[in-house]
Amino acid sequence: MIDPWLKLTLLLSVAVIIGYLAQRTGLCMIRGVTEFRAGKPTLLLAMLSCGFCVWLYAPVAAVVGIDIPYIRYDWHIVFALGGLIFGLGTSANGGCSVSTMSRLARGDLHMIATVTGWVVGWCLWLSWPFAYGRVTQLDTVSLPMIVVGFVIWLGVAYWAIRHSSASRRLWLTIMVIGLLAGLMFLLQPKWPPSDLVQHLASATLHKQADAWPSTDRYLILLALLTGMLVAAWITRRFVWQRIYLQRMVLHLLAGTAMGLGASMAMGGNDTQLLLALPAASPAAMLAVVGMLTGIYIGIVMRQPLVRLGNYLGLN
Repeated sequence: MIDPWLKLTLLLSVAVIIGYLAQRTGLCMIRGVTEFRAGKPTLLLAMLSCGFCVWLYAPVAAVVGIDIPYIRYDWHIVFALGGLIFGLGTSANGGCSVSTMSRLARGDLHMIATVTGWVVGWCLWLSWPFAYGRVTQLDTVSLPMIVVGFVIWLGVAYWAIRHSSASRRLWLTIMVIGLLAGLMFLLQPKWPPSDLVQHLASATLHKQADAWPSTDRYLILLALLTGMLVAAWITRRFVWQRIYLQRMVLHLLAGTAMGLGASMAMGGNDTQLLLALPAASPAAMLAVVGMLTGIYIGIVMRQPLVRLGNYLGLN
């Protein structure tokens, strides 16, 4: 059993490092899809495969008696639809869950509207009678699934390492983030920022005093933001941005779509990529495909919408 104070110290230290690396790397699904369209698939492939690093902890976890908090659900159209809505919202927001925190740490206060939208979106889904009554949770991950995941991971690793020095550095950095995120999941399965906001929304909506997130989860969020802030300060990317009402409304709507989509898919892109996808969850596969499709559509439609807005005098 790990000493609680040692565990908290380790969680906060790792969170600071993850935040720092995520800020320095520019970790974002929109950037990944954009570079993929430009013939540079390294970032997107690394993001899709980094979660498999969690299984490197399997032998140690088995010895010390810690369960890997996998998330596996069967196929259902609600996951694909949720991923699509999340992807469209992400594209409109200009950043996914992690990059929303990164931009906030760089001084973009419009991201507060995005986070507020997450809460609104989650509350909308939680108040809808459908909920998850028809969703089926699957059994534990089998060894063949882990082996297949590692084969995919090794294939991407070989390609990235042999492709170019820039690809090698980027892939290695994201793998470090994946390893650290895996450690975080072992110590605190509900550490991602999107999970924290989701549980806050659920506890508020249902007025469940005992469902409020534990203190360590708030501290982890502060540690993540601290790491991102330090990276932004060192790279001189921290700039307070003037707040515009139109942009606040846009990010509120985009965040609402992200929150609604993440609720339907049972997790934002951070949870899907780092925990559900490595567990060979059919639902996660649908959700991630939906997210990538939504982001792709948003990228393709962005310029026509900007031109239309200029024509109508909305921009």
